[in-house]
Amino acid sequence: MQKKGITPEKIYQEATQLIIEKGYDRFSVRELAGRLDVQPASLYSHVKNAAEISVAVGKNAIAQLSRTLEKAIEKENREEAFIAMAHAYRNFAHENPELYKAIMALPGASETQLKEDEQKTIRPMRAAIENFVPAGAPSINFQRFVRSAMHGFIMLESEGFMRDKSISADDSYDMLISACLSALKEASVTSDVPGDAQ
Repeated sequence: MQKKGITPEKIYQEATQLIIEKGYDRFSVRELAGRLDVQPASLYSHVKNAAEISVAVGKNAIAQLSRTLEKAIEKENREEAFIAMAHAYRNFAHENPELYKAIMALPGASETQLKEDEQKTIRPMRAAIENFVPAGAPSINFQRFVRSAMHGFIMLESEGFMRDKSISADDSYDMLISACLSALKEASVTSDVPGDAQ
């Protein structure tokens, strides 16, 4: 018999909160079931498996990050919009480290809905980047360039590789984003843009 009040949405919401509190790597279905006051096996009356829960948490995190980035790019000046997006991305990762991990852990699933959700995060980034790319020119290489730069910096920070306090990580990130911006501004004055490849 299914416990009254338990729904997939409630499971995903509680799983998200549990991951925020305990950590993505320490999430357990057993503890989730305990918080919902059901037996672990009972959860599978509402969801297929633990992977489905993880994907749902990642999708919820994507929605939060997307809203954050959309708000950040609401600026008329394209340079300000790009810089605001880059800082909003890093701030989200700092303020929601476990949700950021959930996003990065999403599998390369073929299901249409997951791909659509992933695009929600990419869309505001793309908008900030494509302000610099000549009309009709592909921008995927620039998207990959910027995302790799931001994500790589965040991962180095999270792993403790920026312990030298003679220069703050904030200053180094500003330098990184300035370099990215320079590359985008260069692209905006030439039509010789690298080819588009997925």
